[in-house]
Amino acid sequence: MTTTLAISHKRTGEHEDALRLYEDGRTLAIEDQDPVRIAQCTAGIGATLYEAERSAVAEPELTRAIELYADLDDRRGVGLAEILLGSAAARQGNTDLGIPLLQQAVADLESLTPPDPLNVARAKVFLGEAQSLAGEHDVAAGTINTAVQEFVRLGHRHWAAYGIEFLGQAAERGNLPALAASWYAASQDQYRNLGSSRDVERLQSRLLALLPG
Repeated sequence: MTTTLAISHKRTGEHEDALRLYEDGRTLAIEDQDPVRIAQCTAGIGATLYEAERSAVAEPELTRAIELYADLDDRRGVGLAEILLGSAAARQGNTDLGIPLLQQAVADLESLTPPDPLNVARAKVFLGEAQSLAGEHDVAAGTINTAVQEFVRLGHRHWAAYGIEFLGQAAERGNLPALAASWYAASQDQYRNLGSSRDVERLQSRLLALLPG
């Protein structure tokens, strides 16, 4: 129940409430000597801190989550935590750590039986972002495009829109403002069709920022 409530708060952006519930859940799991719940709550704390843009604080929690999931031989748990840890590192400028972590996340998630194509694509879109942050713009565009095509194939329209937004960011970092604008406009159209007004407004801000002057 505690973890379920924490997930609900995290999804609605109520990060402090989510963190409190995950911490309570981890305390209870430690008392019960339940390694699965300890790993889940630790990963939840790391994910919540990541989503709250507190990457530096999230990193040790995500590192610990990877260790806990590895002890449980839970490759899916390891891979999901590696996505967040790699992204957190890359977004703080440490692409030398972030890119290998995200490549490992792709490998771990691709090895699962049954397959988990959505999370493989998620790992790839964040890998592409990390490559873009490292200045590897052409490589990044290819990686992100592959992920977007998979999101479309799977019918995950929100993730497809998010990936197209990543293509815009990669183009902007590569000093290609016209291409960036076209990707941002395409992403905005996708979000508009999904009725996601917050995302539409964010893309409008990105488009306005590209205007000269």
